[in-house]
Amino acid sequence: DECVLVFSGDIVHSGNENQYKRAGAFLGRLLKNLTDRYLPGKHIATMISPGNHDNLAADPKRGIDELKEYYKNKKEDEQFYIELDQLKDFYNFANRNGCFYRGKAVDVRKLTFGKFVLKVNLINTAPFSLLCNGNEDKGLHHIPDREIAKLDFDKQENYTLSIIHHSPEWF
Repeated sequence: DECVLVFSGDIVHSGNENQYKRAGAFLGRLLKNLTDRYLPGKHIATMISPGNHDNLAADPKRGIDELKEYYKNKKEDEQFYIELDQLKDFYNFANRNGCFYRGKAVDVRKLTFGKFVLKVNLINTAPFSLLCNGNEDKGLHHIPDREIAKLDFDKQENYTLSIIHHSPEWF
């Protein structure tokens, strides 16, 4: 009797604004069809986290050596926040669905269905992605500790759902 639609990244191919317009049109049709057919009169919450294809990389030719330099020079936190700004078009798309307007790295949502409370952790793993064909950036992604600390919510939920594009071994 309830529904939550989840997207775990790679909403578009390369973070282009027009791609998000097409994705938004598709998402609107999908939600309307689901609502009309299964949940007339209800709202379907949509939870969206970005992936590497949603990252509009400022330097598409960046390589593994540059990522390693961030760590060597202890600049990974600083660079992380710089890279969040590359996701402007993703945030515009996500904000329309109530996602990532509280924070660009971690957004904790609480959905209530009667007495059932669902905590949703939206985690941005797009920074430090490389535009490559392989897994060269595996193990070099980063989320600052102050962002991870935001995952500790009020602990009054019945269930927690964490939405993340890159799994933990990428960090």
